[in-house]
Amino acid sequence: MPGRTYLMPYRNRRLSEVVIPGAHDAGVYTQNSANVQTQSLDIGEQANAGCRFFDLRIAAYKANVGGQTVYQNKAYHLDGKLVVNHSVKNQGSIKSYQNVGHAGGWGGGLDEMLDQAKAFVEANETEFLILKFSKCNNWPSVAEACVARLGTAHYKDGGNLNNKLVRQLAGKVITVFDEEARKELTPVITAQRGSPHGILFVKALFDKKTGRSKGYEPGYYGLQYFGKFSSTDKVDKNTRKQAETLNAGAATHMDVLGMMYWTTTGLLGNIQARNASMWTETNIASLQKTWKSGLEASITHRFGNEIDSAMRLAQTSGGALGGRMKAFMPNIVMMDFVDDEKCNVIEALNTVAATSLLQLMVPAPKGPQPTPNSIQSHNRLGQMAR
Repeated sequence: MPGRTYLMPYRNRRLSEVVIPGAHDAGVYTQNSANVQTQSLDIGEQANAGCRFFDLRIAAYKANVGGQTVYQNKAYHLDGKLVVNHSVKNQGSIKSYQNVGHAGGWGGGLDEMLDQAKAFVEANETEFLILKFSKCNNWPSVAEACVARLGTAHYKDGGNLNNKLVRQLAGKVITVFDEEARKELTPVITAQRGSPHGILFVKALFDKKTGRSKGYEPGYYGLQYFGKFSSTDKVDKNTRKQAETLNAGAATHMDVLGMMYWTTTGLLGNIQARNASMWTETNIASLQKTWKSGLEASITHRFGNEIDSAMRLAQTSGGALGGRMKAFMPNIVMMDFVDDEKCNVIEALNTVAATSLLQLMVPAPKGPQPTPNSIQSHNRLGQMAR
């Protein structure tokens, strides 16, 4: 079972080598209309269920407290086309507040969610939590809250998260912000005067125009993933869309995190009822099959019929695999209404990955590590010699 300490067996794997459950619109767990609420557990409860990746949208909420107007950062759920912002003066990094109207709703407060995340990692030192902030308003105030409230539990070591070992992330809350926020967050980072701050970024590599991957940056400070959101409750349609996306991801860099969506969020309809249809026994099998197809497409694309040659090369001169269980795979499975049973299904995919990739395990490399292209060249040279 995932539970509180399920990452312990994977402590020596890189982030791009493990499978973790993710919560879509993780902060909208408070009571809302059926077409708005996406979760039933708060952040701490989702973490205890096994979730390790949280998609959070934050905006300022205008409230009256004790006869005074205050602005509180809260999670929200609303299609971006319907967002209505109102300017705010003399409120520091709070520059606007948002109306969500009847088509949207508010979730948990940012401060309480950060406190819950901090409490979880402090109580479970083998685990990490990744908070991904996207489609937020008042970016500086969100980042400032993360720095102030997470304190020593905030991951501040920087670097490319895709290749960090689980044990290097353990016991920390990792915060990543949309690339679109970089300009607004630069002053916040500068204000830290060179001190570690934990403000990292996240780069979505899926190119909507081509359906292919944008360039992977090995030196990127933050997280890079490939995936495409899906909101249909039609399992066959979702399976097809996700399979197409994951197959396209097979051609990307092996260190990119794959993201698979098993979600039903939309503007209309009862999200929880729609979501339940995705988690019947038959449809869980569809999820597992779709996930595995993405992994196997990557293995085939990267090594094809050259697996044996790759292993021989690795054993003699180092090799591209480097002793790592490595191929692009769906590392994060996003879902609505996180619970223990769903997280169990996702965590079990780590075993599927280990079995599928076992044939690629090779001794630790010595010397230079050739790329897959080098492997192909090596094979061609061998064929010419024969």
